[in-house]
Amino acid sequence: GSSLDKHTGLYTNPAIQQVVNEVLFKNKSDDAIKQGKYYNPFPQVAFALMLTVIECAIDEWASGSCEMITFREDDYSSIFGSHLASLNEFNQAAGKLDLLKKLLKQVYSNG
Repeated sequence: GSSLDKHTGLYTNPAIQQVVNEVLFKNKSDDAIKQGKYYNPFPQVAFALMLTVIECAIDEWASGSCEMITFREDDYSSIFGSHLASLNEFNQAAGKLDLLKKLLKQVYSNG
């Protein structure tokens, strides 16, 4: 499906929201709560970073068992850039539907 209301489709896997909530909305002292005006809608660049973090977590299981990987700029900057470019392409393809902006507002609202 592709409905944002049903939380299904491109960029709406529940794991993404779970990572966002764990990193930025877990405690009252977390940045997204204290600095809400900067996170509503959720920043596109921060969303790309969350996708990159998830990719790192998946990489930790590439061998079939968990092997800790250090999340380093040298290793993940190109992946981050790819996610950011994909988000830009998605935004352009959606055109006037403004799906990315709606998605990022929903990410903040669910945080």
